[in-house]
Amino acid sequence: PMAERYRDAGVECFPVRLKPPRRALELGKQLGYFASFPFSTVSVARILRRWRADVVHVNTLYNLQGAVAARRAGVPLVWHVRELGGDGLIDRALLAMVRRLATRAVAISNAVTATLTGAGDRVRLVPNGIDLSEYRDEPDAQGVREELVIPRQAPFILCIGRIEPWKGQHVLLEAMPAVVEAFPEATLVFVGGPARNKPDYLERLKARSQELGLADRVLFAGIRPDVPRPLAAADALVLPTATAEPFGRTV
Repeated sequence: PMAERYRDAGVECFPVRLKPPRRALELGKQLGYFASFPFSTVSVARILRRWRADVVHVNTLYNLQGAVAARRAGVPLVWHVRELGGDGLIDRALLAMVRRLATRAVAISNAVTATLTGAGDRVRLVPNGIDLSEYRDEPDAQGVREELVIPRQAPFILCIGRIEPWKGQHVLLEAMPAVVEAFPEATLVFVGGPARNKPDYLERLKARSQELGLADRVLFAGIRPDVPRPLAAADALVLPTATAEPFGRTV
């Protein structure tokens, strides 16, 4: 989908499929990653040489292929780190590769900067930018309530973010029976789509909402391009992240 948006803007794109490393010790997926690594790295390096690239921008800690390809092609590397990383072997190895390969490392928060010790003055702090122009005009808040069939006076609780376990949507869902007991008309709306490698988590959330008797109080609205509208309509915004947020753009 992102490639199509770039092409619409007149940008030439050559997608290369890259397998991400897996934190979990799933042998089949780990073998798939290592088996595909040489081919994808060589493919990216070939594109860099063909384009005579001046700089490579690698997005996220887990794109090691792009970083190694930049080294192979002899091109300066800006490694954009958006994750805190963890104490696991894979995360520690990737952070070490940032220190070894990056010409510059961009960290999105002070917390992420703290994980890049050893990279010295190559690290730059650049917080995620947010275009506030979409929020300046009064968004159509009531229209969202009508679209989602939420009564005007009903408490509207909103949770925005990718649907995956570390974002903690299950924590909020388990709290909803107590909320509904206190506010019987309260409605919880999840905005966001499932992580591509964890589609079953969304189905578990839907099944759990049925088990809790909340099918009519919990809505899954999917990915929306009009985030300012549900934000304007909601009475409460909740970010129930189960592990540390690197930046917390939703808040």
